[in-house]
Amino acid sequence: VQMLVLPAEASDDDGLLAPILDSAAAHGTQVVYVDRDMRLEADGIVAELYAPADAGDANERCVMCLLSLGGFDMLVTGDAPIAAERELISTHDIRGVEVYVVGHHGSKYSSGEELLSTIGADTAVISVGYNSYGHPTPQTLERLAANGYSVYRTDESGRIEMHVK
Repeated sequence: VQMLVLPAEASDDDGLLAPILDSAAAHGTQVVYVDRDMRLEADGIVAELYAPADAGDANERCVMCLLSLGGFDMLVTGDAPIAAERELISTHDIRGVEVYVVGHHGSKYSSGEELLSTIGADTAVISVGYNSYGHPTPQTLERLAANGYSVYRTDESGRIEMHVK
């Protein structure tokens, strides 16, 4: 790993941040803290990193990202709740996305109607495994279906690969 990207105020609620940073230092990995919107480019791939809001819990302070390769765009909102999604769509033009990586593993508190209808994606990928939270929730799956998304889930399909031409 050449670069590790973290929110400016990365949470260490589980005590894993220090060992991760120690490992990054031991391997010469550059650590970048996102406290403002950033643009990273490598090999034709552009990553627009959206700085988290200043207030809220760890989920609200997550970094969101629009990945682009040519005319292909994929939006990753991490564990951002609906309030953070609303802020994102009010401050950035993120229309015309092809693939949406569903927020917070399909939690009912992410993937709000405003985001789903604004970005215009037709494909949703849910990264989820067995969990006690009930993710993805029926509410999120219903919102995705109502907006015409084709849904692919790692708990049902295993690894999901996308090939961009």
